Amino acid sequence: MIAEGETPLAAAMREFGEETGHRLRAKSLPLGEARQPGGKIVHVWAVEDDWERTGLQSNMFEMEWPPRSGQRQTFSELDRAECLELRRLVRRF
Repeated sequence: MIAEGETPLAAAMREFGEETGHRLRAKSLPLGEARQPGGKIVHVWAVEDDWERTGLQSNMFEMEWPPRSGQRQTFSELDRAECLELRRLVRRF
């Protein structure tokens, strides 16, 4: 979520750090926006940086699961990270 007074890029870099445990230090290339199936608009950037995806450290969140069961479960925010060539990534957006 973009905080008041925060740019979409600053929010993306903050979220990336929170969700992976890695702080990006490289230049970014804007790729535009993507609409998720639920209607949420996501701003997308490509960033060339050097980090090991095996060191991915996702934060966790809790939610009621199964729905309307009254039971709460904890889930990882991310399930994987991928490294893609820019030309392959651009075709997705």
